[in-house]
Amino acid sequence: MSELIAGKCPNCGSNVNLPSELESTFCAYCGSNIKVKEAVEKLKIELSGKIEVDGIASLNKMYKNAEDYTKLGEYEKAYDTYISIILDNPGEVKAYYLALDAISYKMNRTADYEFPSGHINDINTCLDRLQKLDTNGEYGDFIKKFTEYINILSREQPFLLKVKYYNDTLSSMYREFGAYAFDSVESNYNAIKMYYENLTDDLKSKYASTFEACTESYKRYPRKRKSIFDVFGF
Repeated sequence: MSELIAGKCPNCGSNVNLPSELESTFCAYCGSNIKVKEAVEKLKIELSGKIEVDGIASLNKMYKNAEDYTKLGEYEKAYDTYISIILDNPGEVKAYYLALDAISYKMNRTADYEFPSGHINDINTCLDRLQKLDTNGEYGDFIKKFTEYINILSREQPFLLKVKYYNDTLSSMYREFGAYAFDSVESNYNAIKMYYENLTDDLKSKYASTFEACTESYKRYPRKRKSIFDVFGF
């Protein structure tokens, strides 16, 4: 029994099943003589083109979804959509740019400075790949500004997170443990001071009042009284 293979008639365009062992045969629809190899190649070309068109349509749909998320203010969903595009299309330069733009848009418009921490590896990967793929320098200015932005963020975020912990957690710890919480208070205040001193001049000016408030509250925390065991080192 001969094996049948799929092809497309060059004459009428019908999909036909052709005997694989023959060089030529007749179309079952229009009766024209067709070469088997030519008919098979014609079908392959059509299917290849259809896959490409469908792929482009799907990609455009994902871009549209991400744009809609941005309009709705759902920047993290927009960012995640661009990341999905990148996973399937690692050479899609625009997606790297838009992913970084979406996440910076989010950070610039909210006080949720904890947001980037779960994505910092993705952010750095996007930035690195965008630099490598941007061979014509189209995104040069953006890359430079975003690199500076990340450098600032890497200093700003630890300071803000430590301040948040200091204000939210240590005050309740003090209420529960009183002066015995001072070691934790002192340790965290010293970390805040270190992070503050590591800020750029602009950031120091921006957070001067925040740091001063922490310093004032630190001064007000009661110190542990030294016992005779502390004095003599027992």
